[in-house]
Amino acid sequence: MEVDQRLAQIALERTNGSSFEEFFKSFYPAIVGTTFVPLGGMHDGGADAFESTDLYENPDQRPLVFYQASIQKEYRPKIRHTIKRLREYGRDPKILNYVTSIQVSAIDREEEELSSELDVTIRIRDRSWIVANINSSPQTQIAFDTYLKPTLSFLSELGSATTVGNSPRVPARTLCVFLGQEIELRRKNTDLREAVTDSLILWALEGTDPDKDLFMTREEILGKIESALPSAKTFVRTIFDSRIHLMASKGNPTGREIRWHKKDKKYCLPYHTRKIITQENAVDESIKLQVLAIYEQRARPYTVTDESLSTHQIASLSHRVLELTFERNGLEFAAFLAGQQESDQMLTVADQVDDAILDFGFQGEQAINAKEATLAVLRSAFYNSTEIERIYYGKLSRTYTLMFTLRHEPQIVDYFKRMSSNFVLFVGSDIIVRALSERYLKKEDQMTINMLQILRDAGSTLVVTHMTVEEVQAHIRVTDNEFLNCFGNLEPYVDQHIARQSGKILIRAYFYSRFDSTLKTRPTSWRAFIEQICNYNDLYSHSRSREQVKNYLIEKFDLQYFSEADVRGLVDDEEAHTLADKIKAIKSEDVLALNDAKHILATYGHRTALGEEHRSNPYGFRTWWLTHETRVRSCTRKLIQSRGSEYIIRPEFILNFVALSPTTQEIRDSYRKIFPTILGVKLSNRMREQVFNDVMNRTKELYAVDEARARAMMSDMSNRLKGDNHRKYEVEWMAKQAGSRGNG
Repeated sequence: MEVDQRLAQIALERTNGSSFEEFFKSFYPAIVGTTFVPLGGMHDGGADAFESTDLYENPDQRPLVFYQASIQKEYRPKIRHTIKRLREYGRDPKILNYVTSIQVSAIDREEEELSSELDVTIRIRDRSWIVANINSSPQTQIAFDTYLKPTLSFLSELGSATTVGNSPRVPARTLCVFLGQEIELRRKNTDLREAVTDSLILWALEGTDPDKDLFMTREEILGKIESALPSAKTFVRTIFDSRIHLMASKGNPTGREIRWHKKDKKYCLPYHTRKIITQENAVDESIKLQVLAIYEQRARPYTVTDESLSTHQIASLSHRVLELTFERNGLEFAAFLAGQQESDQMLTVADQVDDAILDFGFQGEQAINAKEATLAVLRSAFYNSTEIERIYYGKLSRTYTLMFTLRHEPQIVDYFKRMSSNFVLFVGSDIIVRALSERYLKKEDQMTINMLQILRDAGSTLVVTHMTVEEVQAHIRVTDNEFLNCFGNLEPYVDQHIARQSGKILIRAYFYSRFDSTLKTRPTSWRAFIEQICNYNDLYSHSRSREQVKNYLIEKFDLQYFSEADVRGLVDDEEAHTLADKIKAIKSEDVLALNDAKHILATYGHRTALGEEHRSNPYGFRTWWLTHETRVRSCTRKLIQSRGSEYIIRPEFILNFVALSPTTQEIRDSYRKIFPTILGVKLSNRMREQVFNDVMNRTKELYAVDEARARAMMSDMSNRLKGDNHRKYEVEWMAKQAGSRGNG
């Protein structure tokens, strides 16, 4: 749940020292994207935490960067005392990040004066900064709820101030660009993803050489790719084998690009490919080196006045600022560099300079001079750039846009994580049965179970209705009948080929688990398999088995149960029967048609009950029916039109945008691996010009509308994307399911 910034202001005003310190230790790591080690108790030596030393060149592994959290009104004495205590404990602080619950005026002047006085770089983060970042991630919100929110209990007392509805703060224009593009790309071919996959395969194989016996296995190639580009795992694995097979074949339109040593099942680059890649790398590396040389030239006047700084350091620092700006404000920055967006990007860039200086370990007067030099270099780089700089910025912009298109962007990942924390999903019986079939699979192969777990952990509410329970119960009985009639007496003679012929997923799952000797737990018999769900002897007793199935599903998948009365409160009975009559055209069974009608109308009814239809939400509707069932849409077109929205959300959406998405931290780590290296330039060569121009044009259009319009557009686009029943991503879902033998 989003935190109201006004409440955050009040909480920070009323918090005590210990609560604020605990809040800081939970809140701050989520902001800076790095790990730090807390220092608690009486022996903290004056600080609350120190920076993990693996980020700095520090031979004796002594911490250089420290953190102090305080509510003390007089912050100057507190900072001086902290530095004094650290030195008394034998520490040598170079940087102190001082986080305070109070408001500090003229922070830049205070930082400069204290840094000069103490010979330590002082960075102050005050109440305004905390409030501005309180909704940066689910972790920052949890930190608020856990340590600061309890101070607001007085607001609920009689006569207290009233709270207002929260309005999520999201980068609306940026996300509108992505959502609009994603809706269009779902209906186009996969040329872009194939081109990126080919590029990543070639990049991963760099360094292989058959003459030196240097090869890579399939798993090693995938591991290297997914380490550099975590979001790639949502599509690379589904097309990897077909792409690498084509690249290794004589029939490849661009020629055989790689070699496959079939006997050892290993891959390498042939001589002609290595030669081409070497030439490309030389060109790309030359461009980057020329830009850095220009930066060094621009930095020279500033290093004359401070001999502790070198032109190389300022050039490298300036490039690090570029990387951070792409990471944190990439779309607008890319549009600016491409000439599509007119704005004073120096304001944005300046925000990243302090963090870049932290990375380099500058301190005191040196840090102040480094900041002045870096801003001067970049100002000239953007507004008086040379031709080679413009080429380089164009390549970086295309690389970022490619990553943006592939959802490899922190703001996009965070958006979908937040969206998933607020779902209310009526889980279809088809999803439940598939989850039941995964009972004996290895944890990593339990695709449906893992999906439900991820949704629950994110904060979504998963609902099983009395109709779904009855459908699952009926499915188990029908499956049992088929097993007894077709396999009961022949079970000792059934092999995988025969088992695969069954149309019942639970029967296939049973036999596959019996055949798989690598599983730690396997069912001893068909009866034992069923009794994982309900008593076999009660299976044909409607009331007893229904209750057992219901209780098992609730306990197993942590579901909320909607009884017949609960559903009746959301659904008009006459409307349900009228809709069921239409659905009978594709479903001959009256009960199933009526159940579908009730699920559809319950979805709309629950939205109405929550007031979802009366206000815009940038995350779209919360309530959906989670199912693979899509045939009913042909019978409900008029209903969808009258309601103005879809009602089914498919598992493929959850899989691609939530369950398999990397974490925000993984994306940030990936940026550190990609942009400073040749890969950051090289990936740009795989970005189709048309796609890049489409993104830039869309960015220009959307940055011309105001924030309110962008947020309203987000709501509509989000609902369209979630309710999109186009089958593009179903191939990926089924490919991953096929990898789980129990679902074959």
